[in-house]
Amino acid sequence: MNHPLDKQLTQAKSLMRRMRQTVEDVEDARTIERAKSAHGSRPRIPWSQVKKEAGLD
Repeated sequence: MNHPLDKQLTQAKSLMRRMRQTVEDVEDARTIERAKSAHGSRPRIPWSQVKKEAGLD
């Protein structure tokens, strides 16, 4: 028999995973914004070029 606390625990774990992912997404966005600011007005490298040079395409 499923205990109501088991369901609550499962839901809490799921919520924690989603919250952790959200925090990671926010941290990634902040890192990107810092990199953009540090880069100043210099031209950016197109993502397609970066992927090609890194062997990702």
